[in-house]
Amino acid sequence: MLTFDLKWIAPIRVGVLDDDATVVEGPMQALSLLHDDWPAPGGKHHQTAIQECKLACHELGRSEKAREAFMAAALEAGILIFGRAPARKQRSSVLPRASERRKGFALPV
Repeated sequence: MLTFDLKWIAPIRVGVLDDDATVVEGPMQALSLLHDDWPAPGGKHHQTAIQECKLACHELGRSEKAREAFMAAALEAGILIFGRAPARKQRSSVLPRASERRKGFALPV
């Protein structure tokens, strides 16, 4: 049995308080949380999230569907934290500066 440890394009923050948030980065981490530490197990979205996260861990290409299901379950449980996490350190830009593009700098594909 092949298992994928994928990361979502954008992590999801869950918790009761913003200061106490847990950052969930992918379906494998979400599945663990859904099974072991969920505040409202048994809800409709909780069950769907478990199924979608299991599928995403075993089938490449289902990750974003699992992310949406996990967000719905977190909303159902009242633990979805909206907004972005406070920046811990400044990151440099991923895209090249305009001056670098003019010099023939190519973006990775």
